[in-house]
Amino acid sequence: MERNRLGFNIRDFAAKGGVSRTTQSNYENDISRPDAAYLNRIATTGAEVFWIMRGLPEDDELREKQALPYTPVIRELIEDYMLCPPPVQDSVRAILKNSADAKREQVKQWKDAQKTVKVP
Repeated sequence: MERNRLGFNIRDFAAKGGVSRTTQSNYENDISRPDAAYLNRIATTGAEVFWIMRGLPEDDELREKQALPYTPVIRELIEDYMLCPPPVQDSVRAILKNSADAKREQVKQWKDAQKTVKVP
């Protein structure tokens, strides 16, 4: 589904991942598992590696993370943010929003593609 969402045929996606068409087919048909090097290469195409590895789109990952208590790193981030002057807070929010919006759009595209791809 992910390959189709990105608009690649199997041959071209295999090339992007540095594997043969047969190997790509084996990955897609759950005959074999890709290694980290392959996943890193296809990530450059915009492939949602988390979903490929776990079968969950990123918004499901977000829901899982939202259910967790704040970690010390998150608490420190909030504290640092609160100590910044308003113009810096505005900049930080803008950066985070732009990045999060890009990820939301990627998840939307993945979901839209999932609706159109028929899984055997």
